Amino acid sequence: MTEMNKRIVRSVIALIVFYILYKYLIPYMNTKYEGCGKHKEVYNQSINGRVLQKYIDTKNHNYQTVVFSGMNSYQQGSMIFSPEFYDMFDLINVGDSVVKKKNTIYYRVIFKATGKDTIFPFHSFCKDSLKNQN
Repeated sequence: MTEMNKRIVRSVIALIVFYILYKYLIPYMNTKYEGCGKHKEVYNQSINGRVLQKYIDTKNHNYQTVVFSGMNSYQQGSMIFSPEFYDMFDLINVGDSVVKKKNTIYYRVIFKATGKDTIFPFHSFCKDSLKNQN
């Protein structure tokens, strides 16, 4: 095989590998797809609770975390704050109430100190993630 033929074969193989990566692997690394998954998760989530703890979880990638319990004492959980919610994490405090109805992208926070409430929308660049919801 001549040097020219070897280059052609290498080029064809490189193009095939690049096509496979582009077609099948890269879309899963794209933040749009991650954002769409998070958007769907948020959309299906339902919360009605009071904030028990607020902290930076140093053992888990320094995630901003809030632990809450249900107003009716049977719901309990935690929420890890992704960049879309940093403004909410900055304002929320222990004792505040968090309400989010299923099939919405809005969190309502009722501040214990003032009694006032604020709506925090989940910001996502995935505009079509709600089309597949039933």
